Amino acid sequence: MNIENFKIFFDLAGTGSFSQSARLNGITQSAVSQQIHSLEKKLGVTLVDRTQKQLVLTPEGQLLQKRAREIYALYERTRTELLDLKNIISGTVRVGAVYSAGINSLPVHVRNFIAENESVGLQLFLDESNVISTKIAQGALDVGIVIGDKRSRGEDVTPLFEDPLVAICSRQNTLAQQRDTSLQELKTFPFLAFPEETQTRRIIDQAFRSAGIECQPARAFNNVEVIIRAVEGNCGVAIVPADSVKCKGENEALAVLPIRGTVLTRPVVAITRKSRPLTPAIRKFIETLKQR
Repeated sequence: MNIENFKIFFDLAGTGSFSQSARLNGITQSAVSQQIHSLEKKLGVTLVDRTQKQLVLTPEGQLLQKRAREIYALYERTRTELLDLKNIISGTVRVGAVYSAGINSLPVHVRNFIAENESVGLQLFLDESNVISTKIAQGALDVGIVIGDKRSRGEDVTPLFEDPLVAICSRQNTLAQQRDTSLQELKTFPFLAFPEETQTRRIIDQAFRSAGIECQPARAFNNVEVIIRAVEGNCGVAIVPADSVKCKGENEALAVLPIRGTVLTRPVVAITRKSRPLTPAIRKFIETLKQR
């Protein structure tokens, strides 16, 4: 029996799915099943009620679910403390970022972090904010990069930076001839937006309301890259994070315009699991992002 047995079991208990537990641990569903059988044999108990269609834990399984989480948390805390004593920055940092951030919106410091910490592996996943929070709680992700000062009893929130927003339009659009634009001008064209449930969309909607402008988006996309492609095709105009188009400033199909009369930014924060001690590598990664 090793410590990974406990992690696989509480991942299975937490997700209720052999396939999800397999993905979280980088193994096959068959391997998860074998690990659970091995754990049951060594403990002399039945942990999963296999007569049910959905995953149901036996009373013994429910007890082990609680203890397995405690055991693995203690292991992680001890491992972190040992690394701290040696000041070792190693391991893998698993990062989840919201779609609206996009790869290009993460600071250039991420590339510097990779270059300066050769013994650290960095895995980046794009997903929705609520999915990232769930994976943080399950231990499937180490850090979440999300928009807004979201708070949860189970999460620590670290402010990273204020991300400026800019307007974009096609080079074929009449706005492309201007040095800047305004919210009122943007309203006169089909407006492409993020989904209503995203924090970026809420910030943009609030800016229009504060200016006394009613703007009904023509279409919504949950990925900033899709919005950019649609704008390049002259399907409308949009407001997006400046970093997502920074490398596209000379793009023949896209014009990037400051928005006069308002300062639009969105807060970018890092979320981590409150009960989980941060390894030196995770702390270094977060500090790197804060240097922006």
